[in-house]
Order: sequence, then C-alpha cells, then structure tokens
Amino acid sequence: MGFGESITTCLRKTLTYSGRASRSEYWWFMGFHTAILFFAFISVNIMQLFSPTTQMPANVDFYFLSLLAIYLILWLPSFSASIRRGHDVGVEGLVTYLLGLPLLFIAFFSIYDYIWTYIGFSFEFMITGMVISVLTALVLLTINSFILSKPSELHTNKYGPNPHEVTS
Repeated sequence: MGFGESITTCLRKTLTYSGRASRSEYWWFMGFHTAILFFAFISVNIMQLFSPTTQMPANVDFYFLSLLAIYLILWLPSFSASIRRGHDVGVEGLVTYLLGLPLLFIAFFSIYDYIWTYIGFSFEFMITGMVISVLTALVLLTINSFILSKPSELHTNKYGPNPHEVTS
C-alpha cells in the first residue's frame, strides 16, 4: 500500500476499530500525521511570532485552538489505525494505543507557555514534568514501535484476515 492509498484508507476507516491494518498502511499514515502536526506547530509559532498583538490572551485563544483543532482532527484516524495495526500483529489494539499515551503529556508540556500563565505552575515543575514525560514516552514508544513494526500474522487471526491477502 502506498502513501496516498494509506491516507485515504485510514481516513475512510476513522470509525472502524475491527479488522487489521498492514504495516505500510499504518506507518505511511503515521508519517503523514507527524508531518502535518510538525508543520502546523511550526506555522502557528511563526504566525505567533509575527503577530501584531503581543498580549498573551489574544494569542492563546487563536493559536492554541488552531493547534488543538488540527490535533483533534487527526487523533481519531490515528487511534483507529493504531488499534487495527495492533490487531494485525495479534495484540489487543488498545494495548498498543495505551503505550503511546505519554505523548499527551509531552504535548501538554510543549504548550506550557500558553498554559503556565493561567495555571501558575513554577518553572521547576514544568521542567521536571517535561523530563519525566519525555523519558517515559521514549521507553513506551520504543516498546510500541517494536510491537507495531512486527510483520503481519500470517493468514486469518481472531481479528480478521491478513490485509495482504484481502483484495479490496
């Protein structure tokens, strides 16, 4: 499965949590997902940098909500693709997704400049939380990547037929 086909497949199967997703379907879509989030983050930060408004509340609403909207739009297709990829290697899909949850903490601490002003956490708390989140995420994402990089189980497993054997 190629890049374009994997994106359309994952978007089409946004609410499909049964069945299996091949390695190429999953990894091409996750590459697309990562690229979109990276460019959105860079774009929003550039827009904020050149914004004529320097007051924090005006920037927080627009820029933070823009990033949040892009993230939420891509979250559901990524969630279902992760579940189906886990099924393909014979692992309960939700387990593979739970291993990636520390990314939420990294996302939370990466937008600290928007949040800390309103919550009032100390700088030391922010740094400690970020370090713990990054280290935890690295360990769990390594495990998750190992699981999701395994080849498909041959033939039909309890989650459905091998995606390489199915013709659409």
